[in-house]
Amino acid sequence: MIRYTFIFIFITVIVQAQQDSIRLWSNDTSFKMQKVYYPDSILPAFGKKIAYYDSAYTKKAAEFNFMNGKVYGLYKAYYENGTLMEYGVMHNGVFHGDWTLQDEFGSISIKGKYKYGIKHGYWALRYKNCFGRYKNGVQHGTWKCYEDGQLISRTHYKNGVLDKTPPPPGNSEME
Repeated sequence: MIRYTFIFIFITVIVQAQQDSIRLWSNDTSFKMQKVYYPDSILPAFGKKIAYYDSAYTKKAAEFNFMNGKVYGLYKAYYENGTLMEYGVMHNGVFHGDWTLQDEFGSISIKGKYKYGIKHGYWALRYKNCFGRYKNGVQHGTWKCYEDGQLISRTHYKNGVLDKTPPPPGNSEME
């Protein structure tokens, strides 16, 4: 008896840009999904990828690297006006290490650290003038907020739970 094995290989060429969505900041506290376009139709398992706001590829939305199908290394996202929005190091598709969010004018709004996709370490919420630490994704330790260079609140957290109410303004502990 004779066995025949047939292998069919289909190669599809897509002339049109690939449309996708990526996560971008919509303000200082939340994300939105943004429609983007890629010049080539298939996301690579390895290599650099650039996403654009428009199908003519004139407004860069983000740039990142792939390794084994996951985002690795430096990730950058841009506002539609071309200003850098956020940047950080990614590992296995999630932020890991330093991360920064800027406003549309290029000033830093938030700076912090991630540990395998979870907030962990020192964070500066500059748009609120508040500074403190996260531990395993929740506020932990002392958080301080300032107004016109003066300390206006000091709040303590223990594993995300308010540990102590801040003293009233004018208290000697605040000075």
